[in-house]
Amino acid sequence: MQLQKSIEVNLDNSVPRLRSRLHSRIQNILNNKELLFDLVEQFGSPLNLVFPQNIHENIHTYQNVYKKHFLRGKIYFTTKPCKSEALFRETLNEDISIDVSSAGSLRSVIK
Repeated sequence: MQLQKSIEVNLDNSVPRLRSRLHSRIQNILNNKELLFDLVEQFGSPLNLVFPQNIHENIHTYQNVYKKHFLRGKIYFTTKPCKSEALFRETLNEDISIDVSSAGSLRSVIK
């Protein structure tokens, strides 16, 4: 997994600002302005891009942190902020739990 890491220090030496860490797959899409404009032209705006293939790496990264630091606990995929069925499907074979916040979310998970 290739993540961009960087910290910007303010000129006045105040608290550093952290940039978000982006997977190289996501950064490549963001750098391809022509593709982004083509996608907006085709699908409209706002354009929501989902990268379900990244979730396995994210889950394993969290699991490795748990192992490294001898932590106990469960990793949850929550359905409230993320309505992507593609992401949910990708989690089915992972050792994680699903958090639902409504009867509708529960129905979508068990179907």
